[in-house]
Amino acid sequence: MEAKESAKKWDGVAGQFNDLKVPAWKDDPFLKILEKLPVWTPDSEVLDLGCGAGRYSIAVADRCGHVTGSDVSPKMIEFAVKKKEEYGKDNISFINECWHDMDIKEKGMEKKYDLIFGHMTPAFDTVDDLDRAAQACKGFCALATFAKREAPVADEFLKYMKTESRWHDENKIPVFFEHLYKNKNYPVVDYYYRDDTQEFCREDAVAFLKDRYILDTAAEADEKNVEKICDFVDAHMKNGIFVNEVNSLIVTLVWRTQEVENGFDSYKR
Repeated sequence: MEAKESAKKWDGVAGQFNDLKVPAWKDDPFLKILEKLPVWTPDSEVLDLGCGAGRYSIAVADRCGHVTGSDVSPKMIEFAVKKKEEYGKDNISFINECWHDMDIKEKGMEKKYDLIFGHMTPAFDTVDDLDRAAQACKGFCALATFAKREAPVADEFLKYMKTESRWHDENKIPVFFEHLYKNKNYPVVDYYYRDDTQEFCREDAVAFLKDRYILDTAAEADEKNVEKICDFVDAHMKNGIFVNEVNSLIVTLVWRTQEVENGFDSYKR
C-alpha cells in the first residue's frame, strides 16, 4: 500500500488507538522483555516505529534520554503530541514519516539509536525494514506481532461482508528470523498470551466494525456496507452488549543489529 493511502486508512482508526491506555512496566509483557536489554541510560536514544497515538513512547520515556516516535498517520501523530503534553514528557519527539520510504542517511539517523522497537505495527513488514533498522541502530531492535489470533466474531464478520483480512503477520516471523540469523544477529524469540476481548454498546460496536472493515480490507465502508454492519451488530447484541471475543498469541523478536561474534552477555538471562 502506498504511503498516502496507508496514512488515510490509519487516520480513520486513530481515535480507536488513542483510547488505548499507556502501558505500565510492571504488567505489560512487551515492556518486561524490553526491560531486560542493556539500553536504559540517561543518554540512550530510542525509536518507536509505528508509534500510533504514542502510548509506548510515553511508557519508556522516563527510562531513557530521548524517544522518537514515528508513524505514517498524521492523525496518530496529532494524538501522540497531545498525549505527550498531557503526560508532561518533554523528551519525546513525534515525526510523521513512512518507515518503508525513509532515507536513513538523509535523515541523519545512521547508527543513532540504542533501541528501535515496533509494537504490533506494519512498519516492520519486510526484510528491507529490518535492514533499514540495522542502518539506524547501534544496539538492539525488538518487535511484537501476532503469532496466532482467534477471533470468531471478527472472522464471522469478514465472511458476512464477503471479504477477508489482508493482514497475515504470522507469515512474516519465519522470514524475519531466517534473515536475521543468516546475518548473525541471532534473534531471541518469546511468546505471550493476550486477551483482547472487548465489549461495546451498539453505537460503539458499529463504529468499531466500520473501522476494522476499512483497516482490514483497505476498502471503503459505503452506505450499503454500513447498513450490513448495523445488521450484523444487531444480530449479535446480547443484553444490550456486543462482545468481540479475541484471544491472541503474541510473538516477539529481539536482536542485536551488529553481527555477534564475541561477547554474549546481552543474551544471558
